[in-house]
Amino acid sequence: MSAHAVVVSVFDRPGMMFGLTKVLAEHGANITYVDIHSGSPSTEIYFEFTMAEGRIEPLLQELKRVDGVQALHETPSLAKIYGKRIIV
Repeated sequence: MSAHAVVVSVFDRPGMMFGLTKVLAEHGANITYVDIHSGSPSTEIYFEFTMAEGRIEPLLQELKRVDGVQALHETPSLAKIYGKRIIV
C-alpha cells in the first residue's frame, strides 16, 4: 500500500463529498484523513489515503471528472511535512 494526499477544489454544493469518496472507494482507496476548508463559491477538500501501488493515475483522472470539481493536485501528506504528531 502506498500513501497519497490530494487537495480538491470543488463548488460548494450538496453531494460533493459523496461524489469524491465514492470514487475513492471504487478504486480501493482507504481514506485516513480529511480536512475541509469551506468557502463560497469554492471549497477545498484535503484527503490522505492509502491504496495499492501503481493505481493512483486512474483514480486522479476519475476524481477530476466528478461534476463540480474545479481543480485537483497531489501534495505531500501532513505527516510527511510535520511528522506523526500534529498539534492544532
